[in-house]
Amino acid sequence: MAIVVLLLGVTGISFNSQSLSLASDSTSTTAVIAAMGIAFWSFLGVEAMAHLANDFKDPKKDMIPAMMIDTVLVGLIYLGCTLLVLLVPSSTDLTMVGIFDQMLGGYGAQMIGVLGIAGGLATVNVYTASVARLTWSFSRDGVLPSYFSKLNRFGVPIRALSTLLLIMASVLVITWASKSDLEDLIAWSNGVFVIIYFASMLAAQKLLGRENRWLILLGCLFCFMLSYGLGWSMLYAFVLIAITAPFLYWQFHYQARKAVSA
Repeated sequence: MAIVVLLLGVTGISFNSQSLSLASDSTSTTAVIAAMGIAFWSFLGVEAMAHLANDFKDPKKDMIPAMMIDTVLVGLIYLGCTLLVLLVPSSTDLTMVGIFDQMLGGYGAQMIGVLGIAGGLATVNVYTASVARLTWSFSRDGVLPSYFSKLNRFGVPIRALSTLLLIMASVLVITWASKSDLEDLIAWSNGVFVIIYFASMLAAQKLLGRENRWLILLGCLFCFMLSYGLGWSMLYAFVLIAITAPFLYWQFHYQARKAVSA
C-alpha cells in the first residue's frame, strides 16, 4: 500500500475525466472481463482462513475482523493500481515496473519483484496451511483416508502437509516442463472457484435468512458474469466435477451405510 500511495502522490494524479474517457475508449469489454478474472484470482483464498479458525485464540474477535480488513485493503490496492495503469502510459511488459521507473527513477523491477515474491510466499503459506488443515479435517470425518489424521507434537497435520507439498512440487514441475501459459492456468483455477462460490451461494440460500436474499442473488449474478468471461476455460471445472462427482456420490452413501450400521 505504501508503494501505491507513494506512486499516486509523486505523480499528483487526480481524477481527470478526460484521461479516464480516453483510457476507456481504448479498452474493450472482453479485455475488461479478462482483467476482472485476474483480479478475482487475487481475492481467492480469503475463505481458506476459515480452515485455520482453530488456530486463533478467539476467532470471532480476531479472525473475522482480520478477513474483512484484508479484503478492503486488497480492494484499495487494486483500485490504486488500476488508476495508475489507466493514467500513466507505459510501454513495458510489466506495467507497474514501468510506472515505478518513470515516477521514481528506476529500480522498479527490484522493488516490485521483492513485493511480488513476498506477497506470493505469504499467500502460498496460508493456502498450504489451510488446505493441510482441511485435509486433516476430512480425514477425521471419514471423507479421506485416516492416514492424513496424524498430528505432530506441534499440532501440525504433518502427513497431510507433506502430501500436499509433494503434489504442489509435481504440479510445478509439470507446468514448467509443458511450458503452460500462466493466464490459462489462472483461468482454469478461476473456473473451479466460480463453481465453488456458486455452490456456496446456493447453500447460503438454504441456511441464511430471507434478509440476505439480495446479497445471495448478487453473488450468483457475479458468478455467472465471471463464468461468461472465462468462456471455454470453465470446461476444466466441469471436467473435474464429472470426474470427482461419482467418487463423492459413492463416499456419501458409504458414510450413510456406515452410520446406519453403527
